[in-house]
Amino acid sequence: MKERSIGRAWLLFGLIGMASHVLAEPLTLTEVEQRAARDPGIERFRLEARGHEEEAVAAGTLPDPQLMTEIMQFPLDRPGFQEDEMTQLQLGLRQTFPRGSTRHYRSQKQQALASAQQALAGNREKEVIREARSAYLQLLLEHQRLGVLKDSRELFENLVAMTERSSASGLVSRQDVMRAELEMERLEDRILEARQRHDRARASLARWIGDAAYRPLPEGGFPELPDWKDQDLTDHPRLAASRARMRAGDQSVALAEEAYKPEWSVQLGYGVRTNTAVANRHRLGAMISVDLPLFTGNRQDRRLAARQSERDAAVRERDEIRLALEREVNAAMADLEQLRERDARYRDRLLEVASANAEAAEKAYSAGTTDFTALMESRLLALETRLESLRLTAELKQARAQLLYLLGEDTP
Repeated sequence: MKERSIGRAWLLFGLIGMASHVLAEPLTLTEVEQRAARDPGIERFRLEARGHEEEAVAAGTLPDPQLMTEIMQFPLDRPGFQEDEMTQLQLGLRQTFPRGSTRHYRSQKQQALASAQQALAGNREKEVIREARSAYLQLLLEHQRLGVLKDSRELFENLVAMTERSSASGLVSRQDVMRAELEMERLEDRILEARQRHDRARASLARWIGDAAYRPLPEGGFPELPDWKDQDLTDHPRLAASRARMRAGDQSVALAEEAYKPEWSVQLGYGVRTNTAVANRHRLGAMISVDLPLFTGNRQDRRLAARQSERDAAVRERDEIRLALEREVNAAMADLEQLRERDARYRDRLLEVASANAEAAEKAYSAGTTDFTALMESRLLALETRLESLRLTAELKQARAQLLYLLGEDTP
């Protein structure tokens, strides 16, 4: 009895969950975009950028000073601080000054890397919105395709009933009835397949917006997408990130050039003799040390060549990204033009002709002037034409979504 009550409770919770999705507001494209923009990958790039910004401040700061203590000339044959006049306790402070403008270039390099990560965050946001739009449009396509197939069920049921009446009257053969029943069963199978594709499309959308993907969809056609900017790729975040990496490469080259300059250290020290009987016990000293980068062939020269190669590689990467973006824009534009033409042809002509052809075939079959095969083919052709029109409209929207990713949205 207790297990039955628990089962009923779980069933009730499930029904409540389903009802909440059914009663929820229809899921719009605007909400999909807003939810997708919360992708954690975007915040990851922003946090990495913040880390580079913090590192830029640290890189521009002098190294920490060094505190030194020392016991000098401690006698080993007669250990003790009062036994020898030369024994000293020393306390010193040393400050190192990095080579040339090393601190400046290190800071600038980190700033450039921060800019690159910010640009990658912007690119990730554009990618996520593009993918979410694509998943939403695919879900709408599968939803409308499923609706068309369900709406066709009544037509095919009428065809089965029509052939059965004609067969009972001896007007057609039993084969026509079997053909009608076969096409009816095939339609049911297509409906099951469409449901599977519909559920898969919802799961794909849930990857970007979570459980909101299971809310009801708005009725009607596909949503309108905003216009894109002029065909200018300069501001694309992928190119911006590449340019920032080039700036970081320039700073790396400058750092390698600074390695030919000496590094300086300044030291101040105070010493006191431990023997209190001697005069002039207190001493003050100063020291300046400098390294001498004289043998640069296998160190500085090699590192400079390495940084220059890395900088040149960053330039090639920028050119490669620009070419790739230009190819993507050209391909998307070509797809858009062809899809516009085909979509218009289906809307303006083919849908109407296919529907009229099916109605004419049905009248001709009723009048006995055509056979059942021609009638069934006309109905199947009308169905396929509607489904193809939906697919073309969805692909047209997908092409627009791709161009919005590449060229950016034209905001008023």
